[in-house]
Amino acid sequence: MGGTSRFNHPFGEPKNCGNLSLLMGSSLALAVLLGLTSQSKGRAARWRFWSFVFIKVRRLRFAFVGGAPLTSTLGNNKLGEIKMLGMWGNHSSHFLYVIGISTLLIFGVPMAIWPIQWAKTLRWVIPTKTDLAVYYGRCLGCVAFVIGAFGVLAASNPAVQSFYFQFLLTCWVLMVAVHVYGAIKNIQPITETYEIGFWFSLVLITIAFWPNIPA
Repeated sequence: MGGTSRFNHPFGEPKNCGNLSLLMGSSLALAVLLGLTSQSKGRAARWRFWSFVFIKVRRLRFAFVGGAPLTSTLGNNKLGEIKMLGMWGNHSSHFLYVIGISTLLIFGVPMAIWPIQWAKTLRWVIPTKTDLAVYYGRCLGCVAFVIGAFGVLAASNPAVQSFYFQFLLTCWVLMVAVHVYGAIKNIQPITETYEIGFWFSLVLITIAFWPNIPA
């Protein structure tokens, strides 16, 4: 056959996918380092490490508006430029469906029904009196259930997706902040510190799947 055929990757150019994977992998590696550091009994050692992280984070510049390139510089090494915002936006409905179902099954239902068992799985120390822990655990589980349920609904309603993506991104950023604070204060089990990488990865993925529709 004449002509040249071109394979269109379902999630954009391979370069974009590779660089996003690199950023996600870096965030997970950072979470492991944070977890190991948080277990250190030396407060000075923890603060030295966090000072180093703060300096590196200041060099990480994000330009999301209008799909502008994201440039990440760590030290003297450039990781490259990625058009992050909405680069997989044509698949935003699939993303919301997966996020919605996952949130229901992983967070909403277990936390609402079995909050203490959930806490034990994440290596939290369970107090003798569990009434308050059960109450707040079930409240948070119900919130997660609503987030998941409306994620599934938003997947089939493009008109509300711009708002819902902003809502999700705010949730993920706040979860990163909460877990970073817990790591700094050394008041959470190491499993929660590892979650910093998980929530930060969700920030990046949500930006990548941002819907390509008018707000």
